[in-house]
Amino acid sequence: MKSKDSIAKRIWDLKLLIILAILVVVIMILYVDFSKINPFRKEKYFKLDDVCGVIPGGINLIHTINDEEECDVQCYNKCISSNLKKIKSTFVMMETECNRCNCECR
Repeated sequence: MKSKDSIAKRIWDLKLLIILAILVVVIMILYVDFSKINPFRKEKYFKLDDVCGVIPGGINLIHTINDEEECDVQCYNKCISSNLKKIKSTFVMMETECNRCNCECR
């Protein structure tokens, strides 16, 4: 038969372990930002503005967003600056007006 002191020490150790586990879980909940991993979080859409203009003496337009890669970089930067994750970007090249870059973040 075990002594009362031995049983009391085991109960105390078990209580201490449970309190420590609860404390670790609470710290993890406070530390992790669950809004970033929530799969039901709504997407945000941004229309990124391309600034364009005519070259003097020419008929071509100069664009700040020239292609899909630049659109993708601009989209990534917009999402990061809004504390969101980039989902996708869509680039539409326009010949007679400024290009279009649509961005989707979550």
